[in-house]
Amino acid sequence: MSITTYSELQTAVRNRLGGRSDLSDAQIQEFIELGETELNTQLRLRDMETSTTLSLSSGEQSIDLPTGYIEDISLQYQFNDYAIERKALKDLNRAVDDAATRPRFYAISDAIDFEAPSDGSYSFTFAYFKGYDLATDDTNTLLTKYPKTYLYASLVEAAAYSRNGEREAFWQAKRDEAVNSANRVDGRTRRNAKMRTDDAFASGGVRYDSTRLSL
Repeated sequence: MSITTYSELQTAVRNRLGGRSDLSDAQIQEFIELGETELNTQLRLRDMETSTTLSLSSGEQSIDLPTGYIEDISLQYQFNDYAIERKALKDLNRAVDDAATRPRFYAISDAIDFEAPSDGSYSFTFAYFKGYDLATDDTNTLLTKYPKTYLYASLVEAAAYSRNGEREAFWQAKRDEAVNSANRVDGRTRRNAKMRTDDAFASGGVRYDSTRLSL
C-alpha cells in the first residue's frame, strides 16, 4: 500500500504490528509522534529550511520563536540584509547590557534573545529549520519521498512501548538506514544544485553590468 498521508501511515504501522487490537488509535498516533520527534532530531533536509519575518519592538529584548522551530540558520535585518552574529547563550548573557541599542548579537533559549533592549522597532528575516508535524499537516515531503523513515521510526517506539528490546533494535537499525539514505540523497541534490550554479558563473551564464557598479 502507498503511504502518503497521516491516515495511511497509521494503517501501515498497525499492519506491521500484526493488527494488534489491544493498541488504540491514540497509541498508534503516539508512536508516530515520538518517531517524528526523533526524525526531527536526526534530519536536516533542504525542504526543512524556511524563513519568516520577525518584528522586535522598541524596548524589547527577545522575540518568540516561530512555530515548528528546531534550529536556526541566520537572522538578518530586512532593511540592509545585515546578518546579526549568533552567540552561545552563556556568551550572550555575559554581554547583556541595560542600555538600549540596536541589536548586534543574538542567542537561542526558549526565545530569540538579544544582548540589550532594542533602541527602536526592527524587522528581521529569520531563516531556520522547521520540524515536520504530520498530525497537523496530514502529509509532507518526507512522508511522500521517504515513507520508510516514518514507518520505521514509529515501529521503534511501538517496540519500546512493548518492551521488546530485540524488535526495538531491529527497527532502529532500519530507521537509521532510512534516515541515512534520505540524508545522502538530499546531500547529492544540494551538491548538484551548487554545481549548476557554479557552472552558470563559469560559463558566463550569469553576467554583471559593469556600468552599474560603483565604489
